[in-house]
Amino acid sequence: MKPQSHSTEIKPGWSHNPELFQQLIENASDIIWIVDMNMRMVHVNASIKQITGYSAQEAMERTMQQAYSASSFALAMETFSDVMRQEKAGRHTRSKILVLELNRKDGSTVNAEVNFSFLRDRDGKPQYILAIARDISERIHTENALKKKTEELEMLNRHLIDRELKMMELKKRIQILEKKMGTDAVHPSSQL
Repeated sequence: MKPQSHSTEIKPGWSHNPELFQQLIENASDIIWIVDMNMRMVHVNASIKQITGYSAQEAMERTMQQAYSASSFALAMETFSDVMRQEKAGRHTRSKILVLELNRKDGSTVNAEVNFSFLRDRDGKPQYILAIARDISERIHTENALKKKTEELEMLNRHLIDRELKMMELKKRIQILEKKMGTDAVHPSSQL
């Protein structure tokens, strides 16, 4: 019996099936944005509702500046400018990953890992920006809890080492005193 293998090849006809690709985009759990080179949103999938509270339609009516916290938008724009400078110099960047804060409809923010890449024309010139954002709030919460526990353990370890060093110093002093006074003076019960 021949072992089964999973094929990664796209079946004939699938690559030209826009409905299939639309379903892939709309059913992804990550937010998928397509933005033009002037930072205007062209498309966003329905996952934005689950992560930010905004429907796809509401999100499309907002600017990218409104989508991110002020500091995250500044970082994204600075990174975009750097990447565009590299593009002009002939150095193409495949993608950039940033951790950014997305603004939620309720006024709070959510930490997201956002992977930015260009959608290029046939000549390789960037036409759109594809942004795929994943909610990493739980991961950041876990990392912070782990960092806190690590700091607590390091502090405990320092205290234990200090205590052990003090005990070693006390034992040395006791040995010195025993030598000066003789062991019988330190342990009078041994004279019985």
